[in-house]
Amino acid sequence: MEYESTPDFDDNFLKLITKNKALEERLLKKIGRILDNPSIGTPKRHKLKHARGTHVNPYVIVYRIKGDRVQFLYIDHHDFVYEKSAEILERIEREEAHDH
Repeated sequence: MEYESTPDFDDNFLKLITKNKALEERLLKKIGRILDNPSIGTPKRHKLKHARGTHVNPYVIVYRIKGDRVQFLYIDHHDFVYEKSAEILERIEREEAHDH
């Protein structure tokens, strides 16, 4: 499946994997599984109602399915990921509404 990622996702992904090869392998494996089967993530609610999340403990990958693409929104420690993901999703949806 095709995918894209937000600059926020890319920045934090690089920050997390720097000097941590084992984590990089775990995250890339999970990303591969998401691309093979995007419905593996748990559907989120409230401010993240269009998103899904899946754990690579103690981190969470938050993404959404957009047509035939997966859009990776954010990745971070479980304690921080949802609030930031909600901000990112809100910004993206606002931009998309503005474009239409």
